[in-house]
Amino acid sequence: MIPITKPYLGVEEIEAVQKPFETGWLTQGPLVKEFEQKFAEAVGAKYAICTTSCTTALFLSLRILGVDRGDEVICPSMSFIATANCIKHSGGVPVFADVEIESGNISIDSIKSLIGPRTKGVIIVHQLGMPANIDEIRSLCAENNIFLLEDSACALGSMYFGRRLCDSTDNISCYSLHPRKVITTGEGGVVTTNCKEVYERLSTLRQHGMNLSDLDRHGKGSISFEEYPEVGYNFRMTDIQAAVGIAQLEKLDFIVKTRREIAQYYNYRFAETDGVLTPIFDSDIYSNFQSYSIRLKSGGELRRNRMMSYLLKSGISSRRGVMAIHREIPYQDARRDDLEQTNLLTDSSILIPIFPGMSKRDMEYVANKTIEASMEVF
Repeated sequence: MIPITKPYLGVEEIEAVQKPFETGWLTQGPLVKEFEQKFAEAVGAKYAICTTSCTTALFLSLRILGVDRGDEVICPSMSFIATANCIKHSGGVPVFADVEIESGNISIDSIKSLIGPRTKGVIIVHQLGMPANIDEIRSLCAENNIFLLEDSACALGSMYFGRRLCDSTDNISCYSLHPRKVITTGEGGVVTTNCKEVYERLSTLRQHGMNLSDLDRHGKGSISFEEYPEVGYNFRMTDIQAAVGIAQLEKLDFIVKTRREIAQYYNYRFAETDGVLTPIFDSDIYSNFQSYSIRLKSGGELRRNRMMSYLLKSGISSRRGVMAIHREIPYQDARRDDLEQTNLLTDSSILIPIFPGMSKRDMEYVANKTIEASMEVF
């Protein structure tokens, strides 16, 4: 079976995790600090703060941004459910915007139609690694005095008009290190920011509200006692995970380059296939292709499911397109725009295998069977 994805791991990660076992420092410590510094450099930010997941990264960010009970936060319905869950856990109210049909990213016109007196901010999601319309949405948020938070869970290594996503921006961005993502630490998340005050408060909140980390306390060389000026959380990454992350960052450029090469091959193969639409491949909107999604021109959910079954019988894993959160039970009554494009994309999209380590033979087989399925399944 060809999997939908596979982490790009090797002897480097195996050797890296030996270090924390040798030093005895297993929890958040010197390797987490090193990983944060290298991650910030990789995305063009001044600061990075590691957490247990992108979900906790988003939750902490909303806490920093002041989301409170009853505050509305606009986000796409077309996203993993964690995007909306974080708003709810913060006491806020998710308001669902529609997306652009070509990119799957949140529509600025939809955002405009939803901004109201209770709007606190907007969360954009860089869909499957495809950068959203950051500049225009940032300007819109500034005009309305509301925050912009980037859910960059899938977007590590993506670029926007030649800029890394965190270059020259005051936005807070949140990344995922889940095994489905471009690099992994097993589980984990990262918040990036260019603001020192945000960095310092996030660093405190993720470790029980403690004003002095274990690493700082042990490194002082004198007796030091921590204080807890506010109620915090235990959202700390371990040095074991960070060791894997440091090794993974060394491979980031290769991983993104390889994913884009596979995506370009798929686009070439599917270009003349009736009924199949391919994702944007652009040097300005530079996607890392965390996933590769095709869209069916007709047939909707039924045809999608039949094609997925055909691929499964052929030994190829696939997944439905990005979910629509508003269809799930906790969010069926949420305020939302007319989500026509969201519904269309969710029902007609299929994710097919893409990962470094795919052989040319596997790439050809996936392409051939996908074309075959599109012609035989109605």
